[in-house]
Amino acid sequence: MSRIGYLLLLSMLLSAATAMAQDRFEAMQYGSVVDEQGRPVPNVEVRGLWKRLHRSPFPSSLVVTRTDQKGKFAVPLPAGEVSGIEFLVSDESGLVGYVKRDITRLGEPVHKPAKVLLKPGYKYHVEVKDADGNVCEDINVSVMPAFLGKFVQQTDAQGKATIFAPIEHRADAIVAWKRERGIDYVMFDRFGEIAAGRISQLHKSTVEMKLTSWKSYRIRVVDLDKKPLAHVALTPKGIHVIERGLPVTSGNLMTVYTDDKGWADVRVPDNSPHPSILVQKPGWYTYDVTGASLYSDGPIKMVPMIPIKGSVLNPDGSPAEGVPVFFNGANEPTRRFQEFARTDHDGKFYAEVPGNSYCIVFAKTNDLAASPVRLVVHHDRPVQPGTLKLAPMTQVFGKLTDRNGQPLKNGRLSFRQADGKWGEYFETLPVEQRLTQGPKNSSIFNGHYTRADEEGKYEILLPKGQYEISLEKDSQSQQFTINSGEPKELDLQNRMLPERMLRGRLIAADESGCSVAKARILGLAQNLLSNKKFYYASFHASCNSQGEFETKLLDLPYVIAAKSQDERCQGLVFVHPDTDNVDIRLDPVMEVTGTLLEPDGTPVAKRSITANLEFEYDGQTHTAPGKWGTTTDADGRFKLSGLIARQKYTVRVLRDVRPGEIGQRLEFAMHFNTEENNANQDLGEVRIASPEN
Repeated sequence: MSRIGYLLLLSMLLSAATAMAQDRFEAMQYGSVVDEQGRPVPNVEVRGLWKRLHRSPFPSSLVVTRTDQKGKFAVPLPAGEVSGIEFLVSDESGLVGYVKRDITRLGEPVHKPAKVLLKPGYKYHVEVKDADGNVCEDINVSVMPAFLGKFVQQTDAQGKATIFAPIEHRADAIVAWKRERGIDYVMFDRFGEIAAGRISQLHKSTVEMKLTSWKSYRIRVVDLDKKPLAHVALTPKGIHVIERGLPVTSGNLMTVYTDDKGWADVRVPDNSPHPSILVQKPGWYTYDVTGASLYSDGPIKMVPMIPIKGSVLNPDGSPAEGVPVFFNGANEPTRRFQEFARTDHDGKFYAEVPGNSYCIVFAKTNDLAASPVRLVVHHDRPVQPGTLKLAPMTQVFGKLTDRNGQPLKNGRLSFRQADGKWGEYFETLPVEQRLTQGPKNSSIFNGHYTRADEEGKYEILLPKGQYEISLEKDSQSQQFTINSGEPKELDLQNRMLPERMLRGRLIAADESGCSVAKARILGLAQNLLSNKKFYYASFHASCNSQGEFETKLLDLPYVIAAKSQDERCQGLVFVHPDTDNVDIRLDPVMEVTGTLLEPDGTPVAKRSITANLEFEYDGQTHTAPGKWGTTTDADGRFKLSGLIARQKYTVRVLRDVRPGEIGQRLEFAMHFNTEENNANQDLGEVRIASPEN
């Protein structure tokens, strides 16, 4: 891309962000820029970046301005609660400045102006080459995520560039990119020990980078009536070059926009695994697209945002000003969502939620709450939930004890106020919409949380309603109803199983190149409610430099997975309840390939394939959480990456939805074992034997 092309791209990013925010500004943030002697700096570029606290049509918003002759500037802020307001300043000589402000709420004036100090920052020398080792000229280089404006430089004829970054700004990486050529990055190490392939904030030597070529996804976006949507922003959520280990955030770096027919080509690094793409357009709900949707011939359907207006009253009937109003809901394809608003001086609120959804609206303050209002939100009409009236909440108090009757110190307690509808949403929409946009479940709840003190005592205020009560690390729950404002005493006992100490050690396979230092550990415990399912979040741990770890476990069987810091090696082991010590072998992750064919030998193109890891316990087969997924290409070929050696997998092939069905259905399943020697495997021709209906 030429410099003119880059400027056009930058202009398009700025105009999109400006269009998103037009007519929605509510307040001004003022500030000034000074040099190290405290003198005002006139006519320098100031870039204001922010992010909406609860939801944003774009990952972040950007306004560009310049200081006046007295070094002052003003930046408009958007409606709603805003977090992470950042100001980046740079001049022609390489001086830079940075400041970050706290959360600003709708309607609240910003009293204290931002003061940005322009001074020397970090300096990095970068050299960029292509995959063949040839120097690359005119490649964009910058720190991430501050990659716009003067913070971007281009490499010269020798492939070199010098970039600057504010000392106060904690950048993720240095990135080099060109839309026609490719991308690479080098991550900063923030933990004091410089890992292989990383750099420090004070890096002095030349940072060497080698471009990885792009691969492209052809994507079309339409509305619910299948009409094309233009100017939709498609943004890969992260940049992941396998050779660099972990991914980094991309901001708007690789954002592209659909044309008048709804088409766009999204680029990601060629070997990027499992890309996730944000689909964003002002007035439409933002959601992720992953997996089969990227390979499917079908378009991506966007759901419009629907206005919700209402008001909140105090118990005496007067308008309630400044009251938070929450909107929890679910639909397809956006699934679950949360929105937020705050009442104005007349007690009125305004928000937007996805269409074709089931939504609960509730308002509460520290000691007042309104009864939740349940709504069905169609995609073609506004919604008015009416008036929410606040009432005093009920005081609930008691004592938490463990299974032996001893006080449960600092125990976490949750009260979930369920909607009680359980799918009634399906009966409120026409059949056509019900089949295509109906949610997988509509169990939406209003959660309240507290912790016990050192004596196990707790206290919480709750609105009227029916609750499901859960204690930390206790999968059993109980029901509780509040139907009056009188204080209620409720003593609770945590019935979780006893804990035990487990000590583990990672062992790298011979000549594998795997590193056990600082590897990450995840434990999956058997669900108390079912002996066939295992669930996440049992425990997380990190190894020391020798690959050792220890942790407390419940007295249950566990599946323990280990992953090296660079994610190139993994291991897995099953641990019985009576195990105190365990060794886990780390092997390089592997690939499994094959060709999917119909019974007559015809290649099965663009079909979703998933692989689940299975293991045996008590004579039964269990499926571990998580899965590996891919889609066949035009010739039926597929590749499953990141699999663990010496394990048993089940591959499932899904077929398309038929009339009257919701969601893809299983068509064919097969089993295979990954090899002992960690070599990549080819399953050859895999024929769909007998499709299931």
